[in-house]
Amino acid sequence: MSFFERLKMIREKFGVSRDDLATHLGLSYSTISKYEDGTRTPDIDNLEKIADYFGISVEYLLGKSEVQQITSPDSIFSEMKNLVDRFVSVFENHKISITQIANVIDPKFNMRISDFKDYSSILKKLDAELLTWTSDTFGVSEKWLYGVDSYIYKEYDFYKHIHSFIKLIVELKKVDRYVTVVFLKSGMLQPDKEHDQYIVMVIKYKKDTNGHRTQCYLPIATTWDWSHWRSRYQAKSIMFICNKLKVQMDGYDINESDRQKIRNLKVFPQTILNKINSGYTWYPECYISVEGFTPLEQEELDSVIQYIKDENYMVYLEDELKRINKEFKNESNNKHNIDNL
Repeated sequence: MSFFERLKMIREKFGVSRDDLATHLGLSYSTISKYEDGTRTPDIDNLEKIADYFGISVEYLLGKSEVQQITSPDSIFSEMKNLVDRFVSVFENHKISITQIANVIDPKFNMRISDFKDYSSILKKLDAELLTWTSDTFGVSEKWLYGVDSYIYKEYDFYKHIHSFIKLIVELKKVDRYVTVVFLKSGMLQPDKEHDQYIVMVIKYKKDTNGHRTQCYLPIATTWDWSHWRSRYQAKSIMFICNKLKVQMDGYDINESDRQKIRNLKVFPQTILNKINSGYTWYPECYISVEGFTPLEQEELDSVIQYIKDENYMVYLEDELKRINKEFKNESNNKHNIDNL
């Protein structure tokens, strides 16, 4: 349950009107209304006042706990400090320093560099709308930002849902023509061997945020098991789709621990990718017979191609491209066409 949902529930449970709560806190009726419809988040002082008024903990008020016990002021400050830390870390893990955040955020929030001088100044600017914008812009989980969930990113699982991958990658190509899919494997890829051999994927793309080209990451929660035929065929289908769309494919080897961290969505992919010191350690193109790359596992290539046809992946891809092309044609300033994708 989110903060605004819990506040309304508690207020109504205690039979307190918005007017009464506003009067007690020294706030306006409209401010309480904005708290309850999720368009504004109270600062640390008002959170503490609300919690004290109802005799509950700030953790419970924020939806982080189902226990209504009262916590100490130090605990409350710690919670708000962690909220600020999570907010700032999103930007820093997308190569945006704290001194640059004000220039990257949408101008409607009227942010200035001076708003980031300390925790208190940042807290005064943090509200539900800004946290939602941050979540939508960088693809991170809003629940994680609030400290309610441990998963940093929203979950994208494409096993048996390759059509959803196609739709996503085509949409991202509208944002960045040079989108990249990073294939990360742990273990040797040997389809005839029963051992740990897994692939995870991270999509890298750049998007414009207030005139700043921001590097974004989208980790995929799916683990592709190379020893299982369907999982392997679907991973290869994604390689074929990327090649068709001229999406760059990067292949690296990582350890099992890092692979699980990415798959579990509990780490910023940049922290793992930055640990890779060498160049590409393998090439996904080798598994789909791209000219110029040493072919691998050619004995099942025809079967994979037939699988792609049976699942109508390429037909769906063409339909998506036609849809996007139609959208571009309907724009007054049409700078793209199907060939751009």
